[in-house]
Amino acid sequence: MLFGGGGDGGATTAAPFCQKPYFEFSPGECCLDLDENRVCDSQQTTTTVRQTTTLAPATTSAPTTTTVKITTTTLSKIKCRVNSDCGEYHEEKVCYNEDVYIQRVSYTCRNPGTVESECIEKRIFEGQSAWTPPSPHKTCGSRGCKDGECL
Repeated sequence: MLFGGGGDGGATTAAPFCQKPYFEFSPGECCLDLDENRVCDSQQTTTTVRQTTTLAPATTSAPTTTTVKITTTTLSKIKCRVNSDCGEYHEEKVCYNEDVYIQRVSYTCRNPGTVESECIEKRIFEGQSAWTPPSPHKTCGSRGCKDGECL
């Protein structure tokens, strides 16, 4: 949403995409940021320790108690939000059993957008399934294979 400058040629300003207590951590994506440190709260681990000290009275008045709150924040990195954060699908020629095979490489982001997120790489030969073995892209015979090419 854009707000104009009143039709007098003034500057056009973009309205914030996310409203407090959220902030835009990535184009078009908002996350909660209650402490306004521009770090997604889901990426932070906060530990609070309370320390209480009771002072002995110097006079006949009641003892005083002071409570100090100590807070530490540990940032945890989100490894991925979408599959493409882990890598792009591609195919590559590889040597296997002295022949050239096409290996398909794909990536999946598990638990996307969380501190538990992780990238999973999957490699499978072209034509391979749970029920069928892979078939070579090129048979090299007795010459053998090196770096995805027949010798």
